[in-house]
Amino acid sequence: NINENQAAFGGGIWQQSGQLLMTSPNSLSLSDESCWNPKFCNVLKKNITAAVNTIGGGGLYFDQGSQALISHTHFTNNVAHYGSALASKGINTVVKIETSLFTDHKESNQLNPENNILIHVGDPNQNENPSLEMAYVTITDNNIEHALISNTGGNVKVHSSIIHENNGVTVLDETDNNSNSEFHCIIAHEINSIGPWFNEVDNPQFVNPQN
Repeated sequence: NINENQAAFGGGIWQQSGQLLMTSPNSLSLSDESCWNPKFCNVLKKNITAAVNTIGGGGLYFDQGSQALISHTHFTNNVAHYGSALASKGINTVVKIETSLFTDHKESNQLNPENNILIHVGDPNQNENPSLEMAYVTITDNNIEHALISNTGGNVKVHSSIIHENNGVTVLDETDNNSNSEFHCIIAHEINSIGPWFNEVDNPQFVNPQN
């Protein structure tokens, strides 16, 4: 678990180049060992970045050629102005996330009073083209003010996932002509920002969004 840390960038983990593997033993077929929790192998909780009005990455921050594979991870209660759960930028940065949950990013603090973006990809001041791929993820019950995913000059692909926020926040904010975003097989509270192709508006009616 990576909990209750604070940094200028990347409250939980800041990575520049190199590789990060956060997954379950079973998903890699390395052993029959099960996770410590029946639902999650990894938790990123209450990590804070003090960077205000810039790309912060409350839980995770990737830069300059980072390679990351993340699965069976619960992102919750992390705080950043842009990228409450994670931020990714830099040339040749590739982040892949599967079978994970993003929820309850509602808290703020005196250093960072707003959670504007849940997941941020790219840098509007650089032409770096980082990549983020997500599959089989659930995003729900957050309190994000501007957009859940911001793509400013990166490649974003999301499929086979559920995205549902009661406040109706925009799913995707794509603000750079060099950005490329693809969403397929998504159940979401709105699809105007991601397109109708194999996506639909529906309420999954979670019994408990935290699980």
